[in-house]
Amino acid sequence: MPLNNAMMLLKGLRFHHLGFCFFWAVIFVVLSGLQSTSNPSDHWRLYLLVEQTVTTLAVGLVVYLYWRKKTVLPRWLSLVAGFTLSGGALLYFMAFAFGFDDVVTAGISGVMLGCANALFFLLWQTFFVTEGQQRSIIYIPISAVLSIVLYIVTQLLPFLALLFVVVVVLPFLAMLTLHTSLGEIELYPIRVLDKIDLKRVVADLWKPIFCVCAIGFVWKLVSRLSGSVESSEGFTAMAVLVGFGAASLLVALIELFSKKGFEILRMYQILFPIITGIFLLPTFFGSYYSPLLTGMLMFGFETVNLLLLVACAVYSAQKRYSPIVMYGICIFPVLFFMVAGDALGSVLTPILAFDFAHVINALFVCVYLLSVVLVLVSRGRKPAPVIAGTEYLALDDDTLISDSIEAAAYVPAGITDQQAQVGQDEEAELSTVQYFLQKGLSRREIEVAELLTKGHSVAAIARKLYISENTTRGHTKSIYRRLGVHSRQELIDMREQGIF
Repeated sequence: MPLNNAMMLLKGLRFHHLGFCFFWAVIFVVLSGLQSTSNPSDHWRLYLLVEQTVTTLAVGLVVYLYWRKKTVLPRWLSLVAGFTLSGGALLYFMAFAFGFDDVVTAGISGVMLGCANALFFLLWQTFFVTEGQQRSIIYIPISAVLSIVLYIVTQLLPFLALLFVVVVVLPFLAMLTLHTSLGEIELYPIRVLDKIDLKRVVADLWKPIFCVCAIGFVWKLVSRLSGSVESSEGFTAMAVLVGFGAASLLVALIELFSKKGFEILRMYQILFPIITGIFLLPTFFGSYYSPLLTGMLMFGFETVNLLLLVACAVYSAQKRYSPIVMYGICIFPVLFFMVAGDALGSVLTPILAFDFAHVINALFVCVYLLSVVLVLVSRGRKPAPVIAGTEYLALDDDTLISDSIEAAAYVPAGITDQQAQVGQDEEAELSTVQYFLQKGLSRREIEVAELLTKGHSVAAIARKLYISENTTRGHTKSIYRRLGVHSRQELIDMREQGIF
């Protein structure tokens, strides 16, 4: 993205649009504190297992329920998510800070936080999809960066202040910002996925999803094994935090200042030799470097995971698929493999903890697994991607036009009918802009017209473009006059009929 466009988007940010950071900050606190990294209690392990499992199952259940629906989760669920997050955090502190170290409290805390995770994930994804592709690609990574800042601030607080902030303040802000953001969305007409559409989505996105699943599985497995090493106590959590922060900052910079974004597969190919090199450090220099390996895996996973979230949001908006269904297709496998990696690590930890040589053998198996993934996703012919990321046309100071955008992660799986269709879609997006230019529309009118054809109302367009509703109505009347139509529906019909 050109620098001036990036600065314009940053200036147009609203406080509540970045509210995902408050939720993330709570999750960081409850995942990183109150337990020894090398000797966690059985109830702590139960809590982690329940929280991760419930999150995965809840996401899968909601996706299943909404698979054939043309609606999204209602706005009032943001209130449920906020109170559930607060209650889960309170029970967490009761279980691990106030002496209520029993299986019931830990289990209920895991269930509540798992449900809160699923609701926040799906509701924020709905907002990101409908907000517009230029802004959604920066909201996600910037929110992640801010969550790290909030987490660091909370760690400087006295315990009672930390308790109040994590149980009351942050959940309230997370709920308020989410509820406010959802009130602004104007959802496009949702296309229900049929078998043909599903095959096309899988063909488009299975490789980046596969990469993220593999790194997530290995990260969870190695994190569990590294936590069993006594010398890693106190360093693993810090390494994970640094890895997450570095990944968030990297993705934010990529999406803000790169002209075409960054493909997940290309990023995976860059990360693979780096991660492999870090894998060798514990082998040659001992267990002291295990936390560094965990942090590097977190960096690699979160980098490709954030890119996948961006790709999922952009792809959903482009194809007008349900944001809930697309989130399930992209992220549910990742959540599942993370749970599987953590569970396998829990099983192997008692076996390998007494002999670091066995841990080294497990690490080499992980390297082999990542190399197999690299080979699989690199197979087949690799023509130039339709669109590697998001291209922007630098116009005037108050105009941003997004030009024929496909998912940031999209890499063709081969020369197939689906790929040919995607190429046609790209040409259609380009021809739309050309058609509007031929009809004499101004640059701002083109941006308004593109949103009108996607079913957005005047109020929604005004919010997205940060212009007044009167100005939007003026542009709309001019568009109708130049194109010879009298309503938004006629404009949508023209697009569906292939006129532009």
